[in-house]
Amino acid sequence: MENFYLDIGNTFYKMALYKNGEWSIIADGRINHAEELKSKMEVITSRDQLIISSVRKDILVFLKSIVLAESFIVIENKDVPSHRMDYKTPDTLGVDRFLVANAAFQESGKSVIVIDAGSAITIDLMNEQGVFMGGVILPGVRIQKQTVRDHLPELPEIGSMVPADWPGKSSKECLEWGIIGGLQFTINGFINRYLSTNNNADLYVTGGDSELFKKLIHSDIEFRWRKYLLFDGMRVFAESSK
Repeated sequence: MENFYLDIGNTFYKMALYKNGEWSIIADGRINHAEELKSKMEVITSRDQLIISSVRKDILVFLKSIVLAESFIVIENKDVPSHRMDYKTPDTLGVDRFLVANAAFQESGKSVIVIDAGSAITIDLMNEQGVFMGGVILPGVRIQKQTVRDHLPELPEIGSMVPADWPGKSSKECLEWGIIGGLQFTINGFINRYLSTNNNADLYVTGGDSELFKKLIHSDIEFRWRKYLLFDGMRVFAESSK
């Protein structure tokens, strides 16, 4: 039996295999390519276990109709014990936010701040008792760039680095300062606000755009980069639920 873990986001999916203590990504792609997703699921047999974290209910219905795995586990926000969540609208919480924070907390053993940089950017806090305290949601880098392309077509394409010169000396540099530089100021501002009341917290960075965010965090702030923090969170939660 193999253990497969599937993360279904708003736009992309990613599936990993956990074997001998190591993660390997075996499939990823866009959610709207249903036939491609179906073909990738064919590696899962009736003897395997599939554990899912999803923010898309429609994709879950589709998966249940095509996946053979006898052990089909969906981790939902209703599965999180109420005493581990200090959140006004738990029904609307993306369970992935809790899972990455919990994975960081299990490793750290104290309060944690977790930046998950994907299609959306979340910056969340879990306190020293393991209670999810909420946080911040921002549109991700790709969304911000796509918005500019859609609504400001005369502006140039940009990279993913903060320009060396300040202020920007070209439209490209000015836009890079606005988007990438703006994220740098925003991210560090929120980190410092968290640390002002939780100065003993460990900072974690994860997500598809985490390589960029590692460069945006100020050099005097220590952090831990965990590429597969969501999958770690899924595995820890599923095992503890047993």
